[in-house]
Amino acid sequence: MTSTTTVAEPSSLPAIAKGEPAAALALAEGASVAEAARKAGVSDRTIRRRLDDPEYRMEISRLRGKILDAAVGKLVAATGDAVNSLRELLSAVSEHVRLGAAKAILEMGLSLQEALTTHARITTLEEEFSVRRRRRITEVG
Repeated sequence: MTSTTTVAEPSSLPAIAKGEPAAALALAEGASVAEAARKAGVSDRTIRRRLDDPEYRMEISRLRGKILDAAVGKLVAATGDAVNSLRELLSAVSEHVRLGAAKAILEMGLSLQEALTTHARITTLEEEFSVRRRRRITEVG
């Protein structure tokens, strides 16, 4: 699997990934065990053994999160241009093109509203959970 987003240089990876930083990054990007082993120059067995380590799997998960964050950042940066393009298409000569642009804007608007509402609800629940947890720790301690 090829990635156009460089998230981390092998030398900057946390200690848990230092053994096979190329493998950790490849696995985070969705490579198979065999592909990751080949990129790291180690055996499949070595990668499988590393994957038995919960800390190694957690590091791969953190790397994957960084990759996704970088991709989301690029999408967000392009959103304004995409919306402007769709708005321009609303004035197109072709009725079919205008209809497609209108549908896309409405669908994306509703989807975005739903995502924002869900995010707000989750944030509220996490905050409530944190407050209750701190209260419980204070009561016990």
